[in-house]
Amino acid sequence: MAETLRQRALGVLRDLLDDDESPVVERFADAVGRSLEQLRQYAGMVRFLRPEADDQLVAQGAPFELVAPISALRGLVAERVRFYLDDELVGDCAIEAGAAFFIGRCDRVGIHTSRFEALGPSEAIVQEAPSTRVQVVDEGPVVLVDAHAARHVSPVSLRALVDAGAHVAWLRADAELEFDLANLIEERDLPRGAVLTHLGEGLRQRGFGLDLQATLLRTLVRRMRASGVAITAVVSDRESMFPGCREEAVMLVAASSLREIDMGELRDSARTLHERRRDQDPFRFRLDEVTRTTVRGGNRCAVELDNGAARRAVFDSIDQARRSVEIQLYIVEEGRFMDFLGAHLIAAARRGVHVRVLVDALYSRDEAFGMSNPILRSLREEPGIEVRANDPVVMSDLLQLHALKERDHRKLVLVDGARAYVSGRNAGDLYYTGFDEVAITDFTPYERIPWLDAHIEVVGPLVEDVRRSFEDAWTRAGGEPAEAIACTSAGDIEARLVIHDGVSDANGMAAYEALFDAAQSHVLIVNDFPIVSTLVGAARRAIGRGVRVCLLTGNALPRKGDGTFFRGPIHRELFEHMTKGRLEPLVRRGLELYEYATPPDHPLIVCTGGVVRPYVHAKLMTADGKVLSVGSANLDATASFWEREANVVVHDEAFVGDVERWIFDALDRSHRVDVDDAEWLRESGRREIVARLWPDSLYS
Repeated sequence: MAETLRQRALGVLRDLLDDDESPVVERFADAVGRSLEQLRQYAGMVRFLRPEADDQLVAQGAPFELVAPISALRGLVAERVRFYLDDELVGDCAIEAGAAFFIGRCDRVGIHTSRFEALGPSEAIVQEAPSTRVQVVDEGPVVLVDAHAARHVSPVSLRALVDAGAHVAWLRADAELEFDLANLIEERDLPRGAVLTHLGEGLRQRGFGLDLQATLLRTLVRRMRASGVAITAVVSDRESMFPGCREEAVMLVAASSLREIDMGELRDSARTLHERRRDQDPFRFRLDEVTRTTVRGGNRCAVELDNGAARRAVFDSIDQARRSVEIQLYIVEEGRFMDFLGAHLIAAARRGVHVRVLVDALYSRDEAFGMSNPILRSLREEPGIEVRANDPVVMSDLLQLHALKERDHRKLVLVDGARAYVSGRNAGDLYYTGFDEVAITDFTPYERIPWLDAHIEVVGPLVEDVRRSFEDAWTRAGGEPAEAIACTSAGDIEARLVIHDGVSDANGMAAYEALFDAAQSHVLIVNDFPIVSTLVGAARRAIGRGVRVCLLTGNALPRKGDGTFFRGPIHRELFEHMTKGRLEPLVRRGLELYEYATPPDHPLIVCTGGVVRPYVHAKLMTADGKVLSVGSANLDATASFWEREANVVVHDEAFVGDVERWIFDALDRSHRVDVDDAEWLRESGRREIVARLWPDSLYS
């Protein structure tokens, strides 16, 4: 297996560097092969160690999801699942993709027992699971106790907190404990409570060489508070596992200091949380809690999904610049767009505008493995233009796979510190060429077919936050910071900037989850990347509450109007089958899945069917016509845990309504995916093969 993985890495690197002989390629392939083998082993650990179901901690009356994972062997005969809460039948559900899901609610405060039975033919029970706990809490304070503190914490002090109205739950953050927590709680007569675990994603990401437990735990605490569970204290002697508790309005208490907790302070903290939860708009409250961002008023915004209009807007802004142009890019590709962008930047510099260009070293092929991007090299030679590459990749025997995953995916354009474009668009022709600017026939190769993409243009105080993000990245790349610029009010739109700073937080994923969880009517998504498991769960919960969830996606290898593929490389087709295969369970749960189709009135789109179903590179989500998110962050694991991202979230019903009308119009003319029709079933075998060869934990 290790040699097979090494050979795969070698092939990828030879294609990337166009060099079959370089010893650098061989050494890199060795390093990546070892890392992939380590990752494969960790993926096996996830499957082995992950409990069949986790305990849950939920607010009184709030919806929660019961999950029944069905083993591969039992799945051959199991037909449906019954869910029980305190031995009362609460759900009877079909099995889909190896699991069954049920959305429940409980108004009874206390600890309840949940279990499930998988039923085969003639109602025979073919699989039962050990019971788990669903702990339902009221508005009182909740104290989380680290499992490692269970041996030292005072049972008397913990019970005193319970008697005073607090709820106690347990947190098992490690893959392995040298003791049985349940037995220890019993032996020491400690308060019972749900045991929250965080094994799966932690182990999966740890396989890349980093331990993300602290980040995942902070995200867990924020998510719980946003859902109405007033976590106000964490009892632990491992401060490094719980950084920044005070920032979360959560008290970190050593096990030996438990008796010193001021119960009045905990009650006040819980009361403040619930008052804000009742008084604030649900979207604002959840986003405040999970992202720790601030809404800024006084902005003027515009979302642009037309590539040609986006190109003209960016170029016009650069041409109007008088003081500065700052651009952050992920990918820089040769082509007409980059020729024109370079010309506009050079012209700006020659009239005295200070131009700064920041790129990701790996994906712009500049300062990575000795590569130098000729476009960026030329711009560096122009007086008045500074170019820097973030996170250079230097070949060494110590190279870790995480160095290739922890990249800067943000795409920003700032002009005079007063106008900002927060975008999903890279610097390339696919992202900035309109569908009305190309001729598309049946023989057009895929690389000439544009992608659907989006940016948001902002003028107003929020630009200060965007520029601060750029300055942070610029100084991290070794550049000198520029003077801050204050922005005056330019409109009446309220918005916030959500920055995901790589492995140090999960703000992007948490913000998307907040939109799912706060929605009451509908969620509209425009994206085409595999959805990370946390957000799959959030989508299921929304659908289970009766929320309409629509995904406007695309095709990694574009299709013609009749569903056949355009000419293109096999890896694009494989990626297409992988992403669609992972969506099928959600479609069967109620997700409305559409493949974007170009309007039928373009005279130069003359391929079969008269329309193109292209790739969708936009990263856009709206909810209930009240809130919109657009920027660089996909809904996949890479964006959720690894790469640095920037999204603007707009709180303005009129503005969001305009964008939603565009999306609904696009849905009406696009291809609705039916997982039971002939086109879908025709490719089912390929999706199955790709699912086996492209395991979840190896996705990048």
